[in-house]
Amino acid sequence: MLAGAGALGVLRFLDEAKVNTAFTGTKTLESALKACYADPRYGRYPDSLEFLANPGDGARAFIEPAALYDPWHQPFQYNPQEWHPTTGVPKVYSLGPPGKNQPISNW
Repeated sequence: MLAGAGALGVLRFLDEAKVNTAFTGTKTLESALKACYADPRYGRYPDSLEFLANPGDGARAFIEPAALYDPWHQPFQYNPQEWHPTTGVPKVYSLGPPGKNQPISNW
């Protein structure tokens, strides 16, 4: 019985760690988006997150391709038209743990 309770505690801890990792991932992507915006070659937010990993013009990538995926191996979501009303930063989010309807965003 104690082993079962301990296993549940470990699973909860792992779930919480993945949620924290997803939030950190959204902030990493936010920073890469800001760097792209500030880059004089682009001067705007890209149309997709994939651009950050592969600008396609011989330029150095803003992030590694693996950063495009959340801890559940699903791609992070991004809408370049959805900006925070105060900061103007685009929203980046993970759909969160499968089946839990718990999105995790940079806002």
